[in-house]
Amino acid sequence: MIEQELKDIWRNSSETERIRFDLSKLLIEMDQKMKHINKAILRRDRLEIGAAIFAIFMYGYLTYEIPFIVSKIAGILVIGALIYIIYKLRSNRKNKIAPNVVSTFREQLIAQKTFLKKQAEMLNSVLYWYVLPPFLTILLFIVGLGDPEAHNWSSKLTEILPMTMKSKIIFIVFMTLFNIFVVWLNKRAVAKTLTPLIERVERAQLQLDAEE
Repeated sequence: MIEQELKDIWRNSSETERIRFDLSKLLIEMDQKMKHINKAILRRDRLEIGAAIFAIFMYGYLTYEIPFIVSKIAGILVIGALIYIIYKLRSNRKNKIAPNVVSTFREQLIAQKTFLKKQAEMLNSVLYWYVLPPFLTILLFIVGLGDPEAHNWSSKLTEILPMTMKSKIIFIVFMTLFNIFVVWLNKRAVAKTLTPLIERVERAQLQLDAEE
């Protein structure tokens, strides 16, 4: 009964009222989408920062333990790259949209569009700030691993680290393929999620302009 009444109201309403109805519905949907996006970003940041902190301690221990100078230097650079990633993720939280009941619909749409575009730019550029810095420094770390016997180094780490040329090549190939997948995954997230949301915000802005 209620559904039929809503259909009747819609059928009998003027074009202006329909625009307002569509706009209100779109704004409610956008608000729900933005809440979902914010929660997903928060989960992602916590996971990535947690993984980076774990990796910092791991490479700190490896840098201290191994006797190879090149790998020691690379280990320090890896830690620096991971700290930069943490900084990048934490600074990105400043772009989060804070709820503001005083803001007008237009201001909310502008804030949402700005936020989404910054997220899209961040994900599209993961190759430069998220992938390459740790990839190149870890690559240097692996290449720098030498002969344990030549350095009179005996450790269980030799059973874990890729010490032979074959194991190094396998590790590097796997790491390369994994990073390619990470870049593709982030660009896919932009294309499948963020770009459609940006287009919906722009459509809402056009509807808002049409109403005025």
